[in-house]
Amino acid sequence: MADAKQERSLFWDIIKGLGIIMIVFGHTGFPGGGFVYLFHLELFFLVTGYLYNEKKYGDDPFLYFARRFGGSWPRYMFYGVLLALLHNYCFSHQLLSGVQVLYKAEDFWVSALHSVFFQSPELLAGPMWFMPLWVIAATFFSGVIYCGRRTKKWKHVTIPVLTVAAVWLGQFLVARGMSLMYHIELSFVVLPFFVLGYYLRLYAKNLWETIPVIPAVGILLVTTGLLYQCNRWGIFFDLASLNIKGLLFYPVVLLGFLWTFLLAMLVERVPKLDRFTAWIGRYSFDVMALHMLVFKGLDLCMRKWYYRDPSMDISRYPSPFAPQYGIAYTVLGVLIPVSLAFFYDVLKKKIQK
Repeated sequence: MADAKQERSLFWDIIKGLGIIMIVFGHTGFPGGGFVYLFHLELFFLVTGYLYNEKKYGDDPFLYFARRFGGSWPRYMFYGVLLALLHNYCFSHQLLSGVQVLYKAEDFWVSALHSVFFQSPELLAGPMWFMPLWVIAATFFSGVIYCGRRTKKWKHVTIPVLTVAAVWLGQFLVARGMSLMYHIELSFVVLPFFVLGYYLRLYAKNLWETIPVIPAVGILLVTTGLLYQCNRWGIFFDLASLNIKGLLFYPVVLLGFLWTFLLAMLVERVPKLDRFTAWIGRYSFDVMALHMLVFKGLDLCMRKWYYRDPSMDISRYPSPFAPQYGIAYTVLGVLIPVSLAFFYDVLKKKIQK
């Protein structure tokens, strides 16, 4: 999701790697998934704000939109069409639930055309709902920076004021259940996370690297306990269903950010694990797009080779077995898409040579 040519920090790739692992884990339904639901998607807004290139895009938010759209739309369309092509196979093997039907030729084209407009109707494309929101919210964020720059010496007054105004509007719409196209209402709600990333880059760059390991572990344990207690109190967030519980959303997400920062700091200090996690982070889009398909493939394998019951119903979404075998589903749900995307990149480079 980050620009390939932009200055890249291993730390922030690690953050993205941890974020996408948590997203896949959350979708398994395995115990503990509610913990990561408190903050996992929001991490990507923070990373985008941190990596924002103000020198290049600060005076041209439309160029920034073009960059974000151009980087995500082709991949979204590719995966949307791929899942449309696989629809009938999944349907005929009882992998799809709900009102899914066997596609005729015209149904395939309708699905493919919806993907062109960031609206894939494929059940297994569900996690990609996040992508248009991310593009729109990033563009709004760039617009806020642009407005701040126009006010010159009042820049760092204008940006917070506009952010607060956006939060008010977003919370107003969400509280009334007013869901707009592409979840535009959420783009206002999540704007503070972009702005937080932006200010971290300006005023606290690499601050986490100064924290000694022992205090970091201690704070990590405390934040783990606090987030766990949030779950015990029944606090649960789900952006897709507009379940954010008002302003309580922000302090809990910030606590999750602190937890992830500390974990990423510790991961970064472990040789090989740091690069492996960062490698996963660089393919976060591919994992987002394909992990549900991997889940259903694993369901098919479980039915055929483990339970050996061809009549077993495996249409439950996202998976009937993931709540029980969540760790295995998480590992394979991450590694298979990452490996496929990596080998595609290797092959592409060889062809280009």
